[in-house]
Amino acid sequence: MNGPAAAFCGSDDRLLSIGMDGTPQLSRLDARGAFTTLWRDSETTLYPVSSVSAHGRTGLTGSTDPARFTVIESAGEGVSERARWTTPGPLPRHVYLSPEGDRVWTGTKMLDAATGAELPAFSLPEAARLTTGEWISPRRLAAVFADAMRSRLSLVEAGSGRTICAVSHDSRILALAVAPGGKLLAEGGHDKLVRLRDPESLAVIREFRAHDGSITALAFHPAKPVLATASDDLTVRLWNTDTGTMIEEIRGQEVAPVCLSWSPGGTRLASTGIDHFVRVWEPRMCKAGPEK
Repeated sequence: MNGPAAAFCGSDDRLLSIGMDGTPQLSRLDARGAFTTLWRDSETTLYPVSSVSAHGRTGLTGSTDPARFTVIESAGEGVSERARWTTPGPLPRHVYLSPEGDRVWTGTKMLDAATGAELPAFSLPEAARLTTGEWISPRRLAAVFADAMRSRLSLVEAGSGRTICAVSHDSRILALAVAPGGKLLAEGGHDKLVRLRDPESLAVIREFRAHDGSITALAFHPAKPVLATASDDLTVRLWNTDTGTMIEEIRGQEVAPVCLSWSPGGTRLASTGIDHFVRVWEPRMCKAGPEK
């Protein structure tokens, strides 16, 4: 997750999001769909960003201009601020919290999540062309660089920024997602296709047409072989990643979703549109047995 989006943090009923006034907040969602604010930042921002660690308990939120951030921990019934810091900026609109919640990748820099201090040795020469990225593991990143209508997907060492391998094609990649444990990488974009790739070699494992419009967001289910996809055709679809077949379609979006987030228990799916509204869904498949 990146940008003014929402993601579950700590449990299936807690969402880290950006309020309509630009204030980061953590809210509890009750059974009736009502939100109660549990934590709210003390400052608003015109350039909000958020990110949640892979284990789901640590959240990073703040602003890229000026570059100021708060790291929170959501566990049990409590919410605590772990750190609050600023760093020389402005930063690019890319902020990705590491799987363990200890580092922050900003595209151009690697920062210590506890202090905001820049970590040495990381250098990504093409960071100015970075359009999206994800952590695959504590040691490896996936980075998309774009030029006109062409994109290149690269595997990058998290310690140094060195490119391990890369693939390119004549279409813009708009969304990336990494399966739990970094076992699978998904990408989608203007060509309306989902490509499931090996996270070690970037070889295509499976490819399928997912939407009638550009793919704008992706998210893997935390426990089942299911990928959620969103598009500017205003639908969210759930796919079996083992077969490439559609399981379910969710309608009701009023604008194209730019972010999807599964809850840690896999019972809810949150979508955030370009209007910054957060919508929470309880897909039918989540009430059924394990996906075959």
